[in-house]
Amino acid sequence: MANTPGLQQLRGRVAGFVYRLRNGKQTLSQAPDLSRVAWSPAQGEHRQRFGRGVAYARAAMEEAIPLGGEPAVMFEYECPSSHDSFGLVALSIHNNKGYWLTWIAPQGNAEADKAEFTEILSTFSFAE
Repeated sequence: MANTPGLQQLRGRVAGFVYRLRNGKQTLSQAPDLSRVAWSPAQGEHRQRFGRGVAYARAAMEEAIPLGGEPAVMFEYECPSSHDSFGLVALSIHNNKGYWLTWIAPQGNAEADKAEFTEILSTFSFAE
């Protein structure tokens, strides 16, 4: 593949091709055609669950926030250990490390809790 600086950072599936980085070298291959694959029932269920997860992540990314000068996303979730509480999570990456900040509160005023968590996040900074 040509040594094009802009393409060296490209990863994933783009326009029918898959860009990969293997052993320090970038490779380009044609994306597989999965339109004729007969999925087993278990594979079909797994693909549906994964698709719902992707849809949720895309919706969460619409709620982008700044966190310590870096882009982040915030989303709500139901706490698995308690039926009467909910949580907010802010996710970000800084210096190639992932950060997961969580706010768990008894259910009450979700908008007020979100505003308070956002206020706290606005004071956050990454330690160098």
